Amino acid sequence: MAMEFTRRQFFGGLSALLATATAKSYAAATGAGRPNLKFGVLSDIHISPIAYMERFLGGDRASHRVRETDLLEQALRYFDEQGADGVLIAGDIADWGLVGQLQAVADCWYKVFPNGRSARDGRKVEQLFALGNHDFEGFNYGYAKKACGQTKIPKEEILATDMAANWERIFHEPYRPIWQKEVKGYTFIGGHWVSWKGIDGIEAYMKEHGPALKGTRPFFYAQHPQPKDTCLGAWIWGHDDGSSTRALSPYPNAVAFSGHSHKPLTNELNVWQGAFTSIGTATLCQLGTGVGRENSTHVVENHRSVMEYHRGRKGDVTEAAHGQLVSVYDGFLEIERRDFVRGESVGPNWVVPVPAGKEAPFLYANRAAASKVPGPFPEGAKIAVTKAAGKVRLEFPPARAIAGASPIADYEIEAVHEEADVVRTLFTRYVYGPGVFFDATKEKGPIVAEFDAKLFPKGGHFFFRARAHEIFGKFNAAIES
Repeated sequence: MAMEFTRRQFFGGLSALLATATAKSYAAATGAGRPNLKFGVLSDIHISPIAYMERFLGGDRASHRVRETDLLEQALRYFDEQGADGVLIAGDIADWGLVGQLQAVADCWYKVFPNGRSARDGRKVEQLFALGNHDFEGFNYGYAKKACGQTKIPKEEILATDMAANWERIFHEPYRPIWQKEVKGYTFIGGHWVSWKGIDGIEAYMKEHGPALKGTRPFFYAQHPQPKDTCLGAWIWGHDDGSSTRALSPYPNAVAFSGHSHKPLTNELNVWQGAFTSIGTATLCQLGTGVGRENSTHVVENHRSVMEYHRGRKGDVTEAAHGQLVSVYDGFLEIERRDFVRGESVGPNWVVPVPAGKEAPFLYANRAAASKVPGPFPEGAKIAVTKAAGKVRLEFPPARAIAGASPIADYEIEAVHEEADVVRTLFTRYVYGPGVFFDATKEKGPIVAEFDAKLFPKGGHFFFRARAHEIFGKFNAAIES
C-alpha cells in the first residue's frame, strides 16, 4: 500500500532527518528500506565531438561548441555505481542533430552498459531517451551555420532526414514518436520533439493509455520542453503549448521530467506539484540562470548591466553540470541533485510525495507558506563601495546558512539617494552569488554587484542596502554601506 503524506507529516519527517547528522537520506532516517526503483536523469547534453565534427568545420571554427562524452560517461558510471535501473534523458542529445553525434552518445552508453546491461553486475539498465529540438533541427541554427561556413552537411548526416531509421540503427530498438516502457513494474512514457508547440498526439495518447495507469503508483513521463505553467513557473522560456499539462492533469500519480531551459538544480522552482508532479532536469552542457538579475543570462531592465553573466560553461571549461538520481519508494521519491564536475550534491535531497494533491509539500503555495527567512549576514557586515572605470562596485559577505533557514536564491540591492531633505530609492536590483550552481551552505562569496556610474546623480549622497532573498519571497535583515 502506498504511504500517505500530509504536509505536517512530511515536514516533521524532514526535520527529523535534518536533526540526524548521520542519516544519509530521508528514506534512511525514516526506515523506508530499499527503493523499489532507481533511475538517473539527465538533459541537454548537446554532444558534438571534435573528431566527428572536423569534416564539417569550414567557417568560424571557434564558433563550434565542442562537447565530448566525458561528463556523460562520468554521469552514467555514477548511476551504474548507485544501482540505477534506467537512465532518462530529456532531449537535446545531439547538438547539431547529426548522425555521428547521436552515435557518439550510443557508443558511450554501450561502453558503460554493454548490450544494455551493467558491466558491474549484469542487471538490465533501460535507455529512456526523448529527443529535443537540437536533435531535429540543430544543424539549421545560426552557430552551426557559422561554424560550417560554406561547408554543406550531407543529408545522410542529418538525423531528421530519416530519424526512425537512424534511431533504430544506432540504438537497436524501434523508433516511436511516443514510446512506453516498463521498468521493474513502473511505466515510463516519452515523447520525442516534433515542434515548438509540444508533443503531437500526447493528449490522445493519454486518453487511450492513461486510464490503465490511474492509482497511487507513480508513472513517469519525459519530454524536452517544460509542460506549460508547471516547473520553473509560467514565465520560463521554452515551455510547450499546454498540451502535456492537459494530458497529465487527470493523473495525480504522474511525474513529468523536462529539459530545455538549462536551469540549475539549485533552483527550488525545478519541482512543481499541482494536478501532477513536474520536475526540471538542468543540463550537462551550459547551465544558465534566471532572467532579471544583473548577472543573469538575460537582463530584463534596459539591458544596461555591466556585469558578466553567470553560466555553467565558459569557453571549453565546464564549471558545473547537473543531473539527478531518483529513488522510488512507496509514497514518495527521493531525488539526489548532483554536480558531475565536482562530484558532489548541490543541496539536500528533494523528497517528493507522490501522488500529488492539495496537501503536497511541493505545491508552490505550500512551499511559500513553509519557507523561512534566509540566514543572517555575519555580525558587523557592511557593503564596501568602490568607483573605477565608469563603474560602481559593491562587495559584501554572503549571508550565513543556518539550520531551519531557507536557502538563498539571490541578493537584493537597493540604491538610496539623499539630497537636501529628499531621500529616494534610485533603483532596486538583484544579483546572484558566485556559488549559484553549488550547495548554498558552501557559498564563500564575496557577493559582488556592479553598476554603470551613469545611473547615479552627480549631486547629493547615495548609499546601498543589501538583503538575502529566498525563492518564495522572504528576506533577511539588511546590511548597508
